[in-house]
Amino acid sequence: MVYRSVIFDLDGTLSDSSEGIMKGVRYAMERFGVADIPEETLRRFIGPPLYDTFSQIFGLTSEQADRAVTLYREYYIPKGMYENRLYPGIKELLERLNAAGAALYICTSKPKTVTDRVLDYLGVAEAFQGVVGASMDRSLNDKPSLLRLLLQERQPTRPAVMVGDTRFDLEAAAACGLEAIAVRWGFGLEEELARADWQAETPQALGDYLLKEMEA
Repeated sequence: MVYRSVIFDLDGTLSDSSEGIMKGVRYAMERFGVADIPEETLRRFIGPPLYDTFSQIFGLTSEQADRAVTLYREYYIPKGMYENRLYPGIKELLERLNAAGAALYICTSKPKTVTDRVLDYLGVAEAFQGVVGASMDRSLNDKPSLLRLLLQERQPTRPAVMVGDTRFDLEAAAACGLEAIAVRWGFGLEEELARADWQAETPQALGDYLLKEMEA
C-alpha cells in the first residue's frame, strides 16, 4: 500500500498524556467519595471518550457521568493538559514525514479545543494539515464518527492510514475502510494490537516503514 496521508491518534500515540489524565480522573472521583483507584483502571481512560469510560468503569448514571466529566475538566484544562510530553523520537518522526511530502492529520477523542492547545504546547501544531477532535457536549465523540468527519471535511489524499495505540483507533480505521498501524509504546492491550495491519515497536521503525511505503 502506497500511503499518501497519515492520520494519527494523539494520546498514547504521539504523546504520553497519562499523568494529567489519571490525575484528572482521581480528582473527579474523589468528589464522588472514590479513592485509591488502581493505576490499571486509570489507564483505561486514555483513549476512549471520558463520559463512556466513567459510566462503564464506575457504573455512574448519565447525570453522574456528566458531572464526573465536568469535574475532570476542572483539573485537566488548567493543569492536566500540560502534564504531557511527546514520546522520544516523535518530533523527529513528524519532521521526516513532512520532509518526504506526507500529509499528516490528527483524529482524537480529546475535545478539539483542548487538542489544539496541547499541540501548541507540545510544539508540533504546524506539522499537521488538519485536526479533528470531539465536541465538548458529547454530540460528536466516538472515533469512527470523528474519522469519517476528517475524511469528509479534510479529504486527505488516499491511500491513507490510521496510526494509533488502542482498539478504538483500529476499529475506527476498519469502519472507514482504512488500513491501521498500531504503536506498541502506548496504552493498548496486546490482544487488541494484533488486529492491526502492522505494528510499530518504535517511532524510528514507524518512520522507516511509512517512508518505505510512500516510496513504493
